[in-house]
Amino acid sequence: MFSQRGLRIDVRVRELPLVLLGAGGAALASSAGVPAELVAPVALLVALQLSFKRL
Repeated sequence: MFSQRGLRIDVRVRELPLVLLGAGGAALASSAGVPAELVAPVALLVALQLSFKRL
């Protein structure tokens, strides 16, 4: 059996100001009538820190 290389994905919450910025931007876009399918991924990218590492 051969070992396979993988991908490690770390998801961490950013500092508080960026989390509030993501939530505020999402609330503003939602009140402007932008569909939630577009707002949620952008707000999560602002509020979360994603790091990818090859194993």
